[in-house]
Amino acid sequence: MKTYIAKLLKKKKYKAEVYIHDGDFTAEYYSDALNESLSWTLAGISESYATSSNTKSLTRGIYGKISKFSLIHIADGKIKICEHKLPSTSDYLFMTDAMVYVPDSIMNEVRKELPVPMQMLK
Repeated sequence: MKTYIAKLLKKKKYKAEVYIHDGDFTAEYYSDALNESLSWTLAGISESYATSSNTKSLTRGIYGKISKFSLIHIADGKIKICEHKLPSTSDYLFMTDAMVYVPDSIMNEVRKELPVPMQMLK
């Protein structure tokens, strides 16, 4: 039902964001496929990380998040209707020199969405 309402309102199922703390910049991407949103977010984090001169933090102040369309939810003490629900901070994506972190909750959903083996990074 949620998918039909989203289509009726011409909203995509997922909203992916890459946030760069230094410039207070956020890039957004909308898609109906979690795999596409994840691929876009990882590419954005990787590119931003590689070009960042911020060495004060292991993540260089670059984070990614993927929000899912929700019919109704509460955020900041307000009722939100037909908006993308922000993930908890534990579901943010980030990168360091040693690793890329993608939460298990996202990976489990991607596995359910894809009937064939994943090829996220091309």
